[in-house]
Amino acid sequence: MKTTLSEKIATLRRQRGLTLEELGNKVGVGKSTVRKWETGMITSIRSDKLTALADTLEVDVAELLSTDSNTCIGTNIRQRRKELGMTQAELAEKLGCQKAAISKIELGAVDVAVSKLPAFAAALETGVGELLDWMIRGEGEKGC
Repeated sequence: MKTTLSEKIATLRRQRGLTLEELGNKVGVGKSTVRKWETGMITSIRSDKLTALADTLEVDVAELLSTDSNTCIGTNIRQRRKELGMTQAELAEKLGCQKAAISKIELGAVDVAVSKLPAFAAALETGVGELLDWMIRGEGEKGC
């Protein structure tokens, strides 16, 4: 699935539970600027604001700018992890991997190997089918 920078900003903001105003305050811009980023009206973001945006959204700048990704299963993993109140570091520890790997998977920057799905499901106290089939919950999002 291809995602645009504007879609990624909007999705990550909602996943972090931030309003337009809250994200704007943390990055040092107004909520109207955040809205313009999310709708694609502004496609050029100053490097200092891009860094602050990535930090606030808890991703690397490179991951934020990456638009060629398969985010469905990563989003499902993130949703379930958050439902359990688990941090990326805690999930990484359960799986014996680095926190950065979990971040990349949740963003769709890297795919989860099919052979790893049972371990993810066990760590997230769910079944593989649920990881593959969950609906993405969010404003206007119906699924993958």
